Parts: sequence; C-alpha cells; structure tokens
Amino acid sequence: MGEKLTPLLMVPHCDKTLIEYYINDSLFLPMCLSAHWVLFCVDTREKKISWLDAIPSCRIMSNNVEKQIILQWFTNYLLPEFDYNDADEWPFVVRTDIPKQENSIDCRVFVMKYGDCLTHGDFFPFTQKDMIHLRRRIFLDIYRGKLHGKR
Repeated sequence: MGEKLTPLLMVPHCDKTLIEYYINDSLFLPMCLSAHWVLFCVDTREKKISWLDAIPSCRIMSNNVEKQIILQWFTNYLLPEFDYNDADEWPFVVRTDIPKQENSIDCRVFVMKYGDCLTHGDFFPFTQKDMIHLRRRIFLDIYRGKLHGKR
C-alpha cells in the first residue's frame, strides 16, 4: 500500500521515504469539521474503521452526514484501490474508550495524540491534564525540525 500512497504524502519522494514513512496497516484522516478536529482511522489489518472525537457527546449527531460521506469514500473508492473489496462489510466504530477533552481549544492536540497512540498500539495513556506537556513537545519537535522519536 505504501507505494500507492507515497505520492499523496507531503514528504520528499525517494527510497528513504518508503522506509522512514512506512505505511502498512492504518490510514489516518484528521479532519476539521465546524471548527472542531476529529480523526478518522482505517485499520486494514483488523478490518475496521474508527471515528475518534475528543468531545463525542456534542458532535456524534452533528457530524453524522460527514461520517457517512467519508465512510463511503473509503469503502467504495480508496480501499478497493488497494484490493480491499470487502471494506463495505467492515465494522464502523465510534470510539468511546479514548481520553476526553475538557475545554474548547485542545481538539487538534487530542487528534495528533490519538494518531500517535494508534501508531504505537491501541492504548491512550494521556488525559486533558497532559495537554500543556504535549503542546510543548509539539512545539519543540517543530522548532527542532524533528518528529517524535526521530533523533
């Protein structure tokens, strides 16, 4: 799947790209809907599609149309391109077992951290109280021009 997706990435296109930005089991689509960030995740190994929203109680119904359109795009167009022709049968899960946002400004940090945690496993060892530390970490990574874990 990596060779087909590499041209879509905003990274240098070379042999090193395929190694450093290896794509295998998951596709992440962070989205800003009505000034709120959410994460759409496709796990091709487990054959499931997930929606992660840090403030689910106020967003689940309001983003229902968007969820259906994005789900159809993945199951009808993108995943069949990679020979996942049964994607329309995969379960669609709205994750409720994730850390919750307690303010109105940290949704983008939650989305970044959800993606990070899903890349390294399926656990989320952070809370709203960790946001100041995570914001500083993001700043330092951008300032230093390095991704988390790449030194």
